[in-house]
Amino acid sequence: MMTFSEFVKNDSLEKTVVSDCDNYRQKFIKIIEKAGVSDSDIQDEEALKKIKSIISWNWAGFFFPFYWAIYRKEKIIGWGTLLAYLTLEFLNVVSVLSGRYELIFFAVTSLLIAMYGNSYLLHNCVRSYVETTSEVDRKQMSTSQLWIAIILNVFAAILLLIWQL
Repeated sequence: MMTFSEFVKNDSLEKTVVSDCDNYRQKFIKIIEKAGVSDSDIQDEEALKKIKSIISWNWAGFFFPFYWAIYRKEKIIGWGTLLAYLTLEFLNVVSVLSGRYELIFFAVTSLLIAMYGNSYLLHNCVRSYVETTSEVDRKQMSTSQLWIAIILNVFAAILLLIWQL
């Protein structure tokens, strides 16, 4: 049995977070203390739910919400919000929608991902550590998916630009 405190403090965290581990370690210690799950087993589902509900600010998640989430393997949040944002951009071009909806969506998404990004990242680190022994699957970062998202966004911007001409 491994506790959340042990997971965050030993090299298990480094196998999942990989980059900027010391910075995340400090944030994760605060999250598990706020959630009151330091001594809970990392497989405790109730403890994992508590972790996801803790606010822990992430600046990269604020400024680059879709990209940060995709890079950190938050696939549903990252890809879902990016596709919703691109859909709003497309609707803005082909209809009379004002750009306010797009801006409001981006602002709300930025705030939510920034507020809960670290907690979701810790949750996914623990989940992947428990569920697999594959080093590739454990790593909570994906530069290839990040580049795919950037290329998709650039491609969409070019299409929208051509559409407007």
